[in-house]
Amino acid sequence: MPSIGHYFMKVIAASTVCGFLKTIMGKNIQSSGIIELLCGIVILCAVVSPLADVELRGICDNYNVYSEEAKENVNIGMQMMRERTGEIIKKETEEYILQRAEMLDVDVHVDVLINEDQMPYQIAVEGDLSPYKKEILMNYISETLNIPEECQVWKSGS
Repeated sequence: MPSIGHYFMKVIAASTVCGFLKTIMGKNIQSSGIIELLCGIVILCAVVSPLADVELRGICDNYNVYSEEAKENVNIGMQMMRERTGEIIKKETEEYILQRAEMLDVDVHVDVLINEDQMPYQIAVEGDLSPYKKEILMNYISETLNIPEECQVWKSGS
């Protein structure tokens, strides 16, 4: 790869040649526009020519590495988001059932199990409930949370 000094030497040489041509041509009105255009093109080529030497192959290789890392990071982030969503749904569902139990004036402990889709699929309720209040809470969970009675585990408190 050429040094920066080599680059400046090219630009200075192109500028010198252009200045020399303009001096030789003098103030000839007919050719001054063409000479200035040609000088502009020569200087532009001198300034832009180092870009032709840039190898894009290495940049593409780095892009592929970063792209794979980005995909992996996105997958990790998605998994973390699913897990966090499951935790939130579990907590909110437990609080929802506890609020309903509190409205029935019963003290219970609730544990909600979450499936791989981060949805509640089984509920364990522990506490001293009369059969009547247990039936009300069981139906409420079935109807409101769409968790069937066979997926509800009821234990008497000690």
